[in-house]
Amino acid sequence: MDELTKFKYSQADKELLIGLTITPGLGRKSIRKILYYLKKHELKIDAFWVQMAAIFSILNIDNKIALKIKEDNFEQKIGSFLKQNKAQNIRVICFWETDYPQALLETSDFPLVLFVTGNASLLQTRSIAVVGTRRVTSYGTAVTQELVAGLVYENFTIVSGGMYGVDYTAHQVAVHSHGKTIVVLGHGFCSKTSDYYKNLHEKVLQNDGCIISEYPLGFQASKHTFRERNRIVAGLSLGVLVIEAALKSGTHITVECALDAGREVFAVPGSIFNPFSEGTKYLVNQGAKLVSTTADIVAEFQKPTTIPDSRETQITLNLGVLEKKVVLELRAQAQSVNTLAKKLELEIQELLPILTLLELENIVHNEAGVWQCVLSYSGHA
Repeated sequence: MDELTKFKYSQADKELLIGLTITPGLGRKSIRKILYYLKKHELKIDAFWVQMAAIFSILNIDNKIALKIKEDNFEQKIGSFLKQNKAQNIRVICFWETDYPQALLETSDFPLVLFVTGNASLLQTRSIAVVGTRRVTSYGTAVTQELVAGLVYENFTIVSGGMYGVDYTAHQVAVHSHGKTIVVLGHGFCSKTSDYYKNLHEKVLQNDGCIISEYPLGFQASKHTFRERNRIVAGLSLGVLVIEAALKSGTHITVECALDAGREVFAVPGSIFNPFSEGTKYLVNQGAKLVSTTADIVAEFQKPTTIPDSRETQITLNLGVLEKKVVLELRAQAQSVNTLAKKLELEIQELLPILTLLELENIVHNEAGVWQCVLSYSGHA
């Protein structure tokens, strides 16, 4: 668990984090160090302003940034930024808030802030990332259409980076199949975006989808930001499906992020004459699961559910009222602990021991922050 997640945070902390996020020259690592220093030393926000130059010096952060912050009207700047986001229906979700995706929080380098528009509840659902080359072939397009449509049917949310090629096709198929999809941007909202992408974004939002970014409003894209975006694509998902990729491509960055986060990696076989099959061939040789159907992917996440009737009956008879409610909710839909706590109107501290007990009994299972029931129980709470 990241040490930052051990502390309690306030609205004042949120405003400070937003302010630091929109400060030019301050990167994610520097902001992490500032937050950790404040919390470790139990410094109030007012004390931070007084000691800011000294703190920046201790943390080896350029003092010119501290001077710039003091010169600007920081509070007014934050207020104006939040108004701009609200006017464009962009939510700001910090890593300690309940709507922040649990799966992403469990990765080693999670974004401190997410800017979100659309259906934020999708961030807590079972998701598969679909990635690949921007120069997708007709074969790659057909495979993406086939597998994404199947994943939507199996109630997976489709995550991708919203670029042309495999990404665009994956989002498009999810929308046309009446499924849910999350677009992870490599830039801030309202940066220069072509009509090609605006059209996709509109369709995603009209279909109750979601668009997210770790970058503030207007932040421009670069090669660096697209690489950084890939860790979010991987972190949100149970697994990463690679359709087509060259031997050296950005797709491999997403795969590395997936492996670092303990996610599954799937690769589609391709023609020996296609250079964009070389990347998937390499991944299979490195241990990725070779897939040709949706069933190959779904099977990886299906836990044993064949429990003898006598044992099942005995288990359900021994469950208390709350345990039965938890089982029924998870039977209906896999979900994060935060979402489940909200539905059952329980504190997370009350819910976690129940989930732990049910997991020990092999009734529920936790996969990348998403809880699901593995027991065929249909009794009444």
